[in-house]
Amino acid sequence: KTNRTHEDRLIGIAVGTGDSGQYKSVRTTKPSSPSSLSPYASLDSCVAIVNSDWIGTNSIEMANPDESGKCVGCGDKSGSVRDIEEIPPCSPSVGPGAFRSRAWYGTVSKDGFYHRSWMQNQGHPPEMLDGRPIIAIVNTWSGFNPCNGHLRELAQSVANGVREAGGFPLEAPVFATGECCLRPTAMMYRNLCAMDVEELRANPVDGFVLLVGCDKTTPACMMGAASTDLPTIVVSGGPMLNGRHRGKVVGSGTTLWQMHADLKAGRMSTEEFFAAEAGMSRSSGTCNTMGTASTMACMAEALGMTLPGNAAIPAVDSRRKVLAHNSGKRIVDLVRGNVRPSDIMTRRAFENAIRVNCAIGGSTNAVIHLLAIA
Repeated sequence: KTNRTHEDRLIGIAVGTGDSGQYKSVRTTKPSSPSSLSPYASLDSCVAIVNSDWIGTNSIEMANPDESGKCVGCGDKSGSVRDIEEIPPCSPSVGPGAFRSRAWYGTVSKDGFYHRSWMQNQGHPPEMLDGRPIIAIVNTWSGFNPCNGHLRELAQSVANGVREAGGFPLEAPVFATGECCLRPTAMMYRNLCAMDVEELRANPVDGFVLLVGCDKTTPACMMGAASTDLPTIVVSGGPMLNGRHRGKVVGSGTTLWQMHADLKAGRMSTEEFFAAEAGMSRSSGTCNTMGTASTMACMAEALGMTLPGNAAIPAVDSRRKVLAHNSGKRIVDLVRGNVRPSDIMTRRAFENAIRVNCAIGGSTNAVIHLLAIA
C-alpha cells in the first residue's frame, strides 16, 4: 500500500504488488469517530476507500480528522465517487494542517513517529509540531567570514519574531562564501552555497529566512531559494561603521588600495600601515563602501525580498535586530499567504533592481548575480 496523499494530495492508494494492482475508483468518506483520532493525524488528506476489481470493495480506509468529511485540497465531498482518472491533484490549501511540513510531522504512521520522536531529543515539546509553520533560518555565519561574524546573534532576533508570530524556527547552517580569504576563487563557490540552500527542501521546511552578508552569500542564498520557490525573506547583516584613521574617514577596499600605493611609494611607513588596519574595520558587518555586499543588499531590497530599510541599517545598530525580529514575524505571514519568490521576483522587479543599481552606483558584479538569480 502506497499512500501519496500527504504533500501533493494526489488521491488514491496503490493496492497489491508488482503489476497486479489496479485502480478502480475512489470514494471519499467521513471518519466514524474523528474525535478519537490522534492530534497528529494528517489534516490535508482525503479520506479514501479504494475499490480494486481483484481485492474487493471497501478494502482500504484512511482516517481524516476533518469532521466535515471534505478534502481541504480538492473540496471532494463525503460519499462522492469518481473514476481515478478523473480525479485531479488537489491544489495546496494554506491553513491549519495544510503546510508542507505536515507530510513529515502530521501523519499517524511509522515515519511520522520517527520524525516527531527525533525532534524531541533536542528538547522541543510535542506541541511545536502541532501544525504551525516551520521556518528555516538559513545562516551563513562563519568564524572565517568576518562579514557574517555577527549573524549568530541576529539569528536569535529572527527566531524570536518567528515564535511571536506562531511559527517554529529551526536554524540551518549553509556554506559561507567569505570574500576575504577565498580569493581569487570565491566566485566558484557561490553556486555551491546556492546548492546548499536549494537542498534544504529535503527537510520539513515551510519557509526560509536568509541571513546573508558577504558578497557571494546574498546572491547564492537567493538563487537557492528561488529554485526551491518556498516563501522566503532576506535579512542582510548590514555594513560596518565608517572607518577612521588620523582624523579621516576611510572606506573598505578603496582606501586600502590608496594606502598600499603610498606604502610602496614610501609615502607611508610600515608602522602606520599596520595602525590603519584597526581604524578601517572597527565594527561587525560587511564593507562600509558600495562594494558587492552592500550592492546586493540593495538589490535584495529592490527585488522586494526584504523589509524596507534592510540594506542601509549598520550591522551594530539596534534597528538591525528590530528588522530581523520583524522579518521573523513576516515570514510566517508569507507562509500562511503562500507568497513565493516567483510571485515577488518578477520581470518588473528585476528591472527595478537594475535601475536601483544604476542610481546608487553599485558594483558591476550585480550584473552577474542578477542574471543568475533571474
